[in-house]
Order: sequence, then structure tokens, then C-alpha cells
Amino acid sequence: MHDESQRLMEHITGLTDNDLFRMVYLDRAQYQPQAVTYAKAEIAKRDVNINQVDFSELSNSTVSHPFILLIQRIRQLIAMIIQNRAFAIGFLTGGLVFALINIHSYRRMVDAASCCDGFTSFGFPFDWYTVGGYFGETYIHWLQVIANAVVGYFMCMLFGWFVRKLMEKIRYYVIAACT
Repeated sequence: MHDESQRLMEHITGLTDNDLFRMVYLDRAQYQPQAVTYAKAEIAKRDVNINQVDFSELSNSTVSHPFILLIQRIRQLIAMIIQNRAFAIGFLTGGLVFALINIHSYRRMVDAASCCDGFTSFGFPFDWYTVGGYFGETYIHWLQVIANAVVGYFMCMLFGWFVRKLMEKIRYYVIAACT
């Protein structure tokens, strides 16, 4: 029995990604549960993204079953919605974090304001606002404002990318666990 399991595992390891997906998602009823389990494990080991697989290409027939095409389109739509929402949530979270850091910098400036003649400034990552002096002069450093806006934009993009990738990984493992 152990030799048969070992041969089955070796055979499944030698299959292509499309053959593995066909085995797990299309022709599941034709295989023993042990073989399907090994195929799922091999897919997880190869770290293949299920959303990039075109199930209509996996079908052996020239005309795909309409139900398979419908399921594929629904999965692609759900993946697109989740990816875009996840990116938007990450982008907005990055903007919120960037704004909170700047607010914290401002509050620290107000708390640390010294007597009349001292200059103090705030901004993250570049100090873009300076106030102080004998007459209470204020300066807005426009190049630093632009630089902060650029850094903030890239921070938002990075947060959006990170959250989208995180959601893809979570969804991949949930789908692999449910099938």
C-alpha cells in the first residue's frame, strides 16, 4: 500500500499545472480521494494562483460546458472586485496613516513650542511648515509640501499593494482549504 501511495505521489508531482487543476476542479469524480488530496497538496506546494487559470482551456473538448464558463467568469469578477476593493482599502489606510503622522508632528510642534524667539516646524517626512521668531513669522516650504505629497502618494500605493497581496494570499488559502 505504501508503494502505491509513493508511486501516486510521484506521478502527481510530474503532472503539469493544467493537469493538476483539471484533476482537482473538473474531473474530481474520476479520481480517488487520496489522489485529489495529493493534487491539492502539489498545487499548494507549487504556489500556483488559481485566479490565473482559465478553466475553459483545461477542458478536453473544443466546446466548453456553459456552466464551467459561467463559474470561471463569476470567479474572475469576484477576484477583480476583491483586488480593487482591497487596493482601495489599503490606499485609504495609507492616506489615513500618513495624515495621522502629520497631525502627530503638528501636535508635537505645538507642545514643544518655546518662548517667543524660537522657530519650530512640523511635517512628515520633511518639515514643510515653520513658525516662530520674534514677530511670529510663518513659512510654508512649498518644495517640501510637494515632496511630502509625493511620499504620501507612494506610501498609499504601497499600502494598497500590500493589502491586495495579503487578501490574495488569504483568499488562496481559504479556497484551497474549502476544496
